[in-house]
Amino acid sequence: MRTRLRQVLAAPVFEDEGMTRAASLLNTSLLTLLVAATLIPPSLVFVDPTGTTVTLLGGAVVAATAVGLLVLMRRGHVRAASILLSSILFVLLTGVIYSFGVIHDYTVTVYFLVICIAGLLLGGRAAITFGALCMLATVGVF
Repeated sequence: MRTRLRQVLAAPVFEDEGMTRAASLLNTSLLTLLVAATLIPPSLVFVDPTGTTVTLLGGAVVAATAVGLLVLMRRGHVRAASILLSSILFVLLTGVIYSFGVIHDYTVTVYFLVICIAGLLLGGRAAITFGALCMLATVGVF
C-alpha cells in the first residue's frame, strides 16, 4: 500500500529532462497547496467561527483547483498547469489584498512567492512578467 501511495503521489517522468524537473516542482507545489487547503480552513473555523461558510468554501475551491491542476500536469500539460498555478495565485492574492482595502506587509510579501513559483516553473521571463504584474497590482490597489 505504501508503494502504491508513493506511485500516486510521485511526479510524472517525461522524456524531456526540463519538463520532468518542472513537473517535479509543480507536483510538490500542488500537493503542498492541496494539503494546506484541506487542513487550514477547518482549523480556522475553530479559531474564528464567524466566517465558517466562506472559509470552508474557499478551502474547497482551492483544493479542487489543485486537484484539477494535478490532473492537467499528469496528462502532460506541465507548462499550462504551471501558468495556471502562477496566475491563480496572483489573482487570489490580489483579490485578498483588494478585499482588505489596505496593503499589509504580510500580504504583499506573498507576491514574492508568486514570483518565485513562476520563475522556478516557467523560467526567468515569467518571473520578470509576474514581478511586473505584482508591482502594477500593488500600485493599483494602493
